Amino acid sequence: MGVNQPHVIQAVDPRGIVDALTICTLPTHGTSRNGLPGGGSEARFGPEGSGFANRFFSVTIFNDTIYQTTASGACTPFVTFPNGSPWTLAFTADGSRMLVNVRAGGQGGAGGPNARSQILAVAPDGTIDPNPVYVHPDAFMFDIAVAPQDFGAYAGQIFFTHRGPSDSRGPYAR
Repeated sequence: MGVNQPHVIQAVDPRGIVDALTICTLPTHGTSRNGLPGGGSEARFGPEGSGFANRFFSVTIFNDTIYQTTASGACTPFVTFPNGSPWTLAFTADGSRMLVNVRAGGQGGAGGPNARSQILAVAPDGTIDPNPVYVHPDAFMFDIAVAPQDFGAYAGQIFFTHRGPSDSRGPYAR
């Protein structure tokens, strides 16, 4: 039942010589699932030298929120999505925007006619750009990443994983 409890942010020495240290327990926030900060799915540090620098960002799908943690141990909500659950996050090559895969209408199953995944851009102050970067017609986009500058013709492009077509997608298969 751990997924149904508030998640914690922990740090561990990579040498493995001590137990993990709990930095904070994520606070309840928002209205989705009574604000429970559970279902953690992704976490990344903001790029150095960017407006996201010196913060650790963690995604909780239960309350549709991305939290920010600072080196002082403060854990606060950074952004909450009103129309879906954030699933994964990445940063643009120049660090100016956080890119977030937001899934709606199909978290645990085949989805419905309104199921979708979309990549939304978020500014360093938590403002969500109202124009999606990309919209996929189902809710099965998983991880996203931005290709590094030395990745040939794909440099700077957004890559994502997807479940792909199958006969098991139910009545809403496309």
